[in-house]
Amino acid sequence: MVSGNKIRKHLHTQYATPFVSSAQTDYCQKEMMLSLHQFSKCFLTATTLYSLFACPFSKVEESFGIQATHDLFYEGIPFVFDRNTIAYDHLQYPGVVPRTFLGPFVWSRICQLLRFVILPGYDLATNPRLIQTLARLSQLIVTLHAWFRFADSTSVSSYLLFITACQFHLPFYASRMLPNSSATILTLHCYAFWIQRRVSYAAVCLVFAAAVLRCDLILLLFTVGLSWFITRQLTVAKALRIGILTLIAAAILTVPFDSLMWQHWVWPEMSVLYYNTVLNKSSDWGVSAWHWYWTAALPKALLLTGLLVPWSIVRLPEQFVALEMVVLENQRPPVRPPWIDPTYLPFLLPALGFVALYSLLGHKEVRFLFPVLPLFNLCAAVGLQRLERLARHSDKDKLSTTTRVGKFLFGLGILACIISFVASSLFVAVSRWNYPGGQAMRLLEQELQSVRATDQELHVHIDVAAAMTGVSLFEQRAIQNVWPLTTFYKAGYESENQQNTIEELLRFTHLVRESEDQVGFHPIAVAHGNPRLDFRKRQIATEPTIYILERDGWR
Repeated sequence: MVSGNKIRKHLHTQYATPFVSSAQTDYCQKEMMLSLHQFSKCFLTATTLYSLFACPFSKVEESFGIQATHDLFYEGIPFVFDRNTIAYDHLQYPGVVPRTFLGPFVWSRICQLLRFVILPGYDLATNPRLIQTLARLSQLIVTLHAWFRFADSTSVSSYLLFITACQFHLPFYASRMLPNSSATILTLHCYAFWIQRRVSYAAVCLVFAAAVLRCDLILLLFTVGLSWFITRQLTVAKALRIGILTLIAAAILTVPFDSLMWQHWVWPEMSVLYYNTVLNKSSDWGVSAWHWYWTAALPKALLLTGLLVPWSIVRLPEQFVALEMVVLENQRPPVRPPWIDPTYLPFLLPALGFVALYSLLGHKEVRFLFPVLPLFNLCAAVGLQRLERLARHSDKDKLSTTTRVGKFLFGLGILACIISFVASSLFVAVSRWNYPGGQAMRLLEQELQSVRATDQELHVHIDVAAAMTGVSLFEQRAIQNVWPLTTFYKAGYESENQQNTIEELLRFTHLVRESEDQVGFHPIAVAHGNPRLDFRKRQIATEPTIYILERDGWR
């Protein structure tokens, strides 16, 4: 008769080792896992690259990052406080709150390095669209490195990368210049340090990300820090020392540089924190129900892979193994392991706590959850591995009930990933049409190429709808390469950036706008947008969204 201690030892060896691979894995299994790991890395790389090249434009949420990268590459860094002599986009269109320039500075410097060192025989500056792609590609590569480092610190690296690649938001936004995407890079390194038991370095990454990139990471710092305190991985005294020193270092880095860029003294994320908490202005941009993150955002971000998360803490495979030993071998019931496996609760609970705290704020967006999605994916990967171990529990008796159930559940897990990947691919295909403003700029360039260039000046007005859906300084500069005497005027919410009367509009030669009708102008091209899936016709349906109007008699 097998004792309960032997059963518990067997279960612990099979299922409860979170960070170390099984020593009993044979050579073939190791080779298979290595191949799966390489495949997962290539798979995630492919999905992120596809999103980058399929959607080359940027929307309003990314506009600051992409415009700042342009200005830092082409205009450089100012050395004085003089707003009148600096042609920066953010000084004319400052937006609601200031953001840090540190991320765009890194991407622009990488492009400058490529320009002068790696490709000295070709001036990259003459191809602004290539610069834009290289800048976003630089962010993508740094993001992938963070993902690989995070995955390699776990025992479920292959499944973690595979699940992430099957989703939409994380691969799609890996190359998009959102503060949330930049913050996700540091949180990934934080999680890698955390799993490696190097909690001090993890705390530095999280504090720095909150102080420089996204102040809302204070909520994550609270929930993760609470987990560190409870598990005694960090003391209060050490946490205070790390927090104070990291804040000082962050302030020394961000305040002088960003103040120079904004032309007034500012700590960007402190301004954002004041705007969202003291002034409580974030709700001005829309309010969602308290449960929106749970019922809409998380299901949209995780798709069907979210169904794997509970398996990371539920010991169903262990219960099956114990039940099989009792029923089939007709033994006395041993002491079964508890149903809940607490191994990954220190990772799952802080993520759930972050979502719960963020649910208290009225304004909600999926991108606010980006920093904690890796923790959910980690738990989903652990759940999928648990099902896989159940599927290959008995190599001698492959027809056992436990093995059959395991194979069925594991097959459902893989199917959930495949369905999620198909859905994500459709989302990317639809998202290609979400940038009619950028498409309109390409159409305007084509129209100008068909006209014989003269010394006549072009004055192009871009309305808010076009500016929010893909127009960037890189696109404007590409048109200026075709017609050098081109001046752009962008509408904005600022009163000085609005042109409403017919007399004001007639001074422009071209209008890029969402309205087709305008006295004194006629349409010459139209960009389609507002995509939706038409399942009956099996296609992506679009509609005219942004029109290019030309002043009557200009040609």
